[in-house]
Amino acid sequence: MLQVPDPIVLMYLQRATRARELARQANSRTERLFHLRMEDNWMKLSVSAALVGRVDLFTQSLQSSQVPYDVCGDCQNVMKVTTVETQRHNDVYTFRCDHCGSHAERTAA
Repeated sequence: MLQVPDPIVLMYLQRATRARELARQANSRTERLFHLRMEDNWMKLSVSAALVGRVDLFTQSLQSSQVPYDVCGDCQNVMKVTTVETQRHNDVYTFRCDHCGSHAERTAA
């Protein structure tokens, strides 16, 4: 399942990239070290923002009335979600079994 990148995380990564470019172009050691520290700070900020986004997603999934998993009808192993599509007022979950390869769909309101 593909996720849309968080625009805030992308902005922080772009700023880190720009800081690295400025460090390469720096005329003095002091200026270069400053920009390298800025790159490091932007990278740490992007990691923190990405982590917060993942924690929010995890918390939201815990509050959901239905856990997005299913059991394979063929081999009785737990199936993994491959896609989630929103259709009108329902979410359609598509599952795939890693063990036997079978597929299933479930609709949740």
